[in-house]
Amino acid sequence: MLHIICAYSLALLTTCAYSEETLLVANVMPFICIEDGVTKGVLYEIVHEAALRVGHSGTVNPMPTRRQAELARRNADTLTTLLYTESRQAEYTWLFKLLDDRIVLVANADAGVDISSVEAARNLRIGVVLGGAAEYAANRLGFSNIQSVASVESNVRKLAIGRIDAWVVGYGTMLYAQSHFKEHSAWKFGAVLGDYSIYFGGPRHMNPERVKIWRQAFESMRRDGNYARILRAYNYSIPDAGGVPAN
Repeated sequence: MLHIICAYSLALLTTCAYSEETLLVANVMPFICIEDGVTKGVLYEIVHEAALRVGHSGTVNPMPTRRQAELARRNADTLTTLLYTESRQAEYTWLFKLLDDRIVLVANADAGVDISSVEAARNLRIGVVLGGAAEYAANRLGFSNIQSVASVESNVRKLAIGRIDAWVVGYGTMLYAQSHFKEHSAWKFGAVLGDYSIYFGGPRHMNPERVKIWRQAFESMRRDGNYARILRAYNYSIPDAGGVPAN
């Protein structure tokens, strides 16, 4: 009962003192997607649940990755999912880590291409999703023929018909795609290209009280098991806590 009263008081205080933030999630499955008219996705569900716990309506909007990062950097009332990189560290307030992902090379099982290393695959036609961790990794590692598209499904289909030779993708995204595009998922796996973290964050000069409230909401999800439940539902592991990057 005390927990319910405290949660209600926190929500009431939040609602009265602040206008509701705009919440964004990268518009990439399995981060957010609509199935049978229902919005779901691993990042959507985490952000939605945390939002409810701070007294927010829980409305979460999909947004292209590059656009969402720019909006959160410029707008005081926008919070979003963000790929963490050292070059971005000073540009945002990093509220909490949502998940870790491992970026891998994938090709058709019967394709005669070598994806065992970056060097072997460097000149292949490489598919990535625009603005995400895979595109960042592919550019950082010097692949010479990167083809960026807006969706996971586009890369799955391009790989199936031979319009790209290999796909650079997060392991969790790959597992999700395997289960949803079974007719196109006879794949082989190659080099691991790196591990990346996705955070929830906002503008650099975010109100300290809001920072505290959002972090408390997320910690309550960790304690009661809801965070772990959502990750497991999408085949993600609980990431190392690691602490929030220093702002």
